[in-house]
Amino acid sequence: MAAPLSPAGVWQALRWPTKSDAIFSAKALIATTLALFIGFSQNLANPYWSALTVYIVMLQPQSGAIRTKAIYRVVGTVLGGAAVLAAVALFADHEAMLVFVAIMIVLASVYGRMIDRTPRAYTWFTIGLTAGFIAFNNLMQPNQIFDLTAARVAEITLAVLAVAAVDSVISPTRIMPQFESDMEDWRQKARGWVTDILNRVDGGSDPGQERVHVRERLRGLVGAVQNLDQLAIQLPYDIVDRPPRRRDVNILRRTIMYLISDMASLEDWTVELREGGGPDPALAVTIGAVARWLNEEDERTQADCLAMIDRTAERFVQRTDWNGLVQTGYCDRLAQFVRHWGDFRKLIAVIRQDEALPRHLLEDAKAARPVRAYDYLLTLRDIAPMALALFGVAGLWYWTAFASGGGALLFAFLSCVFILGKPQQMRSIIGLVMWFSCAFALVFAYNFAVLPTVSSFVPLMAVLALALFPLGMVYSMTIAGLLICVLGFAFLGLQNAYSADFERSLLSLGAAGAGVSFAAASLHLLSYNRSRFLARRQVRAIWTDIADLAVARRVPDRNRFLLLTIDRLALALPEIDMLEDGEPLKHVDAIDDLRVGLNLLTLRDQEQAFAPDFADRFGRLRQSIAEEFRHLRIGDRLAREPLELSRQLVRDVVHSHGTKEPERLRALVGLSIALAPSVTPFAEEGGA
Repeated sequence: MAAPLSPAGVWQALRWPTKSDAIFSAKALIATTLALFIGFSQNLANPYWSALTVYIVMLQPQSGAIRTKAIYRVVGTVLGGAAVLAAVALFADHEAMLVFVAIMIVLASVYGRMIDRTPRAYTWFTIGLTAGFIAFNNLMQPNQIFDLTAARVAEITLAVLAVAAVDSVISPTRIMPQFESDMEDWRQKARGWVTDILNRVDGGSDPGQERVHVRERLRGLVGAVQNLDQLAIQLPYDIVDRPPRRRDVNILRRTIMYLISDMASLEDWTVELREGGGPDPALAVTIGAVARWLNEEDERTQADCLAMIDRTAERFVQRTDWNGLVQTGYCDRLAQFVRHWGDFRKLIAVIRQDEALPRHLLEDAKAARPVRAYDYLLTLRDIAPMALALFGVAGLWYWTAFASGGGALLFAFLSCVFILGKPQQMRSIIGLVMWFSCAFALVFAYNFAVLPTVSSFVPLMAVLALALFPLGMVYSMTIAGLLICVLGFAFLGLQNAYSADFERSLLSLGAAGAGVSFAAASLHLLSYNRSRFLARRQVRAIWTDIADLAVARRVPDRNRFLLLTIDRLALALPEIDMLEDGEPLKHVDAIDDLRVGLNLLTLRDQEQAFAPDFADRFGRLRQSIAEEFRHLRIGDRLAREPLELSRQLVRDVVHSHGTKEPERLRALVGLSIALAPSVTPFAEEGGA
């Protein structure tokens, strides 16, 4: 897929406009007209600030997204202005230091934006944007910065209010239908995946090819985690009488993560069950019943399914042969999946119909705050080109007294912001230059052919609408439309007058050219394979977590490990998919690693009750797993030592205690399956 900002990416995104595109564009135009009218009538300093803010805030058409973005925009603007005022108060007499501090404020804000993967990141972006606009354009006149800060806060607030008013009156778009559609799509895919697994318990196609296909589909389901991160913040601001509570969306997110773990476990146990000759007839009947319940093809309830699974499990409770242990463990994993699937269905109804949470979920919901993976080194690596570009422009400004130095700093910042952290950066730079050029071409035409004939507000908006309405429809399809609209207002630089300002536009063009050039050079010099770098770091982080939990004196929290690992997978898997086929990362199955960690944690939770001799052997297994995962390299396979030790522990428990310690036994069997999914740990022994 082409980069969204590249010419090819924009071309792929274009389509015939729809009614919703026209409504979106009309709303943006009306909000812009309202903001400019108030700005002109009240003689505000830079009405174009309000105009371009309208298009930035309306990046997403749903009302919940617009309202959250509007709030974060105002908060970020105030904080950015306060940061600039503090810098001026401290360093007004030292221009070089003031430039340095302003750049550091911008870099810190971009760092925060890239670390925070939720809509709240827009607050960080706005801090940097406000600091850049105010500081970079006025560093040589620090005595004017207070007035400009106050004016910017007022004009940004004006734009936000205009957007909120127009969106509330004209065809407001609820975000709840998108949420319901996304969740229904996820449910259908997950249901299809599990049904397919359950139906293959007796056999199927080639196991190797089948496993690859199954895991690819499961990896696709992990993507829902990122989507829910956005919706958890935006849904409470939706235009409904009783918007969903954030805690309800958070517990739904956690339940989906539980289900992803359950499905991965169920698939591994299914493979093991098939290799052992298939399920017992009673278990096969139970599996079929669960599949029908899952697809809502009969009237069984969740309680009925759980009772049926319990009755089936009792048939194997005394069996100590490997196949018997697998069938017992399979029943346990199936029951766990049924419980979480029931919770998932109930939570969808809770959010959709504003019902009360079930009692067993209420306590979990209170503590269901998302656990996220943060890669601080990756983010530093990402913003390095911006730092190089900004300090490069600052050096040019210092040594040549470049008239548009402040503007060049601003455009270098903006160029990097739209590209950092995205794939195919150099292609995006080419596209960025094209959209900058398009914006300036429109402004050039308006300056020379249109604005000289305008003498009042109504004709001004009439001629602006000729460009803004079609661009608004393009904007609803591709981010290039946003760039052209926003940069068009920036180049045009509408003041509280109707005359064209050629000098201001030319200075803006020179600043844009210099800023984009430095950004392109910096991105080229510091380019790297970001997808590979990110994926390797997240995979290694998962392995490090497993190594740590294996030997840590204090047993880590199970939920935190599970949620953090799946969040790492949600980050890494899309990047792995973009790598070339020969890349070793393509063959890393971190889903199995997740299961190693979870089974190990189950055993560690019981460790205090182990007999001394068993505790010693379990300690050797923990050390072996820690050594393997700490020194494992991308593309390598685990050594056989952890597998052999886990096999021996299964034998020890069976021979010493039979099935009197089912939880420990299931965890050991699950650990053995995860370490070597296709190997039967020991030959059939005994039987029932």
